[in-house]
Amino acid sequence: MSLCYTDDNDGNTFDQVLLGLGATNSTWLMTADELRRRKARAAARVG
Repeated sequence: MSLCYTDDNDGNTFDQVLLGLGATNSTWLMTADELRRRKARAAARVG
């Protein structure tokens, strides 16, 4: 499995994402909209 790591470089660690390519279990993959919602909720908890 290939993995790639990303962060939006805003200084917190709540939005670090691992993307797997070729994984057989894809239930954890989320849409960009869902990712934005989760990031907004995490930011609201921190702020």
